[in-house]
Amino acid sequence: MNETKRYRRKRDFFKVTAGTIAAYTMPSSLMAKDDINDYKVLVVVNFLAGNDSLNMFIPSSTKGYEQYAGIRKKSLVVKNNDLTSTLSDSAALALSKGAGNPYYDGKNIEKSYIKGFYKHTHSNFDGNIATNAMMPELAHLINQGKGAIIYNVGNIIQKATKAQLRAGEVKIPTSYSSHLDGQNYIASGRCAQTTFATGWLGALADKWGDINNSSVYKLNINTSRYGSQKMLFGYQAGVLNFPTTGPSKLHVYKTEEEKESIDNTLAMQKRDLFKNLFNQTRRNALKEITTTTLDWESVSNSNDPFIGIQNAYGEALFKKTSTADLGVNKSVYTSYLQDFEAAAKLIAIGQQKGFKRQVITITLPGWDTHSNQAYLHARNLRGLSMGVGAFQKAIDHLGLSENVTLFSVAEFARTTSTNSSGTDHGWGGSHFVIGGAVKGGAYGEFPDLEIGGKDDISSRGRIIPTTSFSQYYATLLKWFGANTQDIEDILPEVKHFTQKDLGFMKV
Repeated sequence: MNETKRYRRKRDFFKVTAGTIAAYTMPSSLMAKDDINDYKVLVVVNFLAGNDSLNMFIPSSTKGYEQYAGIRKKSLVVKNNDLTSTLSDSAALALSKGAGNPYYDGKNIEKSYIKGFYKHTHSNFDGNIATNAMMPELAHLINQGKGAIIYNVGNIIQKATKAQLRAGEVKIPTSYSSHLDGQNYIASGRCAQTTFATGWLGALADKWGDINNSSVYKLNINTSRYGSQKMLFGYQAGVLNFPTTGPSKLHVYKTEEEKESIDNTLAMQKRDLFKNLFNQTRRNALKEITTTTLDWESVSNSNDPFIGIQNAYGEALFKKTSTADLGVNKSVYTSYLQDFEAAAKLIAIGQQKGFKRQVITITLPGWDTHSNQAYLHARNLRGLSMGVGAFQKAIDHLGLSENVTLFSVAEFARTTSTNSSGTDHGWGGSHFVIGGAVKGGAYGEFPDLEIGGKDDISSRGRIIPTTSFSQYYATLLKWFGANTQDIEDILPEVKHFTQKDLGFMKV
């Protein structure tokens, strides 16, 4: 290699490396979105492995219930028993433990799972759907007008009939019932392909930059115990990974003098660009650990903003040993509550620090109910409902009901038909959205549940979605403050749908 070529390669290498360092050290305020001045939070609840939404939200119209009950084995059919009267006012959930609970059936969780449901009395409901008896807290919020149920959401590129899909007139997403591909679809907000460079929330963070004017708290915060959520991945935007038990206390500056000494050492200029980059990374990491540790302490122990607030059963708000859980698996129940408590505390921190926007992910495992569903799904529904109920009480206490919206996602719903003791991978299913800014009611089209019918792409009850995740996300992004161009860039497949805003948010 001649000297000229060697010089060019060396020059190009240092240009790229310097650019990388600049990306880490560029003042974050230069990238901030300055036309948003209020505070809003999106909380994503991801049912890992696919949720049987038909047993979370039970078809309650005459036709819908007859179809549902006629398809499933008796052990997985929720009885046509309306328990709504137990939710008639705000005090209705303050019941005695044990037999006083509306879902209680002799401490037998499988019997409680199919005991009945709560119909929805809010005026915007159409009588097609009811909530499982195991979830009185969620049903109560929905009947208060703080919740919406979105029918038959799924990974579709565009709306299509069964005939169009089978004729190949409309593309079907590859492996729509695959766990991995399904998670990739809901992460990217698009399903024409299974690979993607950014998640839909990562793409938003790229557009908005450092909206919170903080090198520590990014727009996206991941509290998952199962790795970073792909929906948060961006080209440039970082993600704050936050354990639900609080940040690891690897180092906290004891004094201002110690902080200044370490900062000066790490900021020392070196001729080696890699050492500069390494020092900058260490400096940022120490700042993150120190800041998040001190912030977490400000909302913990005696500083906990939720001390004195009670759950629906007269206990401490996030009590981990409540007997209202029907004796379900304590480790699962406790971890669910811990997830929602961490999210509420992170929002309290965001409120204290004057942030503009936050996204927090909660990933809940254990929804792959091929077998033993009457126990496994019941356990999850109970923990979920208590978690959501406690979370919303916490948000109301902070005075942020209108500012925080919680919503569910899953890679797919499960089949309408059953196997020996569970349900298999399906396609479209119902999801919920909770918060003070939600227009309570039912949205979307309720499907025909008949096996082999017009909405079943298989002979097992894989229901063809009528609402896409891109529409669902677009509605949430509009409320969150994204403009039309942002939304279309982030969710390019939304252009295939006439209705881009499903209407369930107050904008």
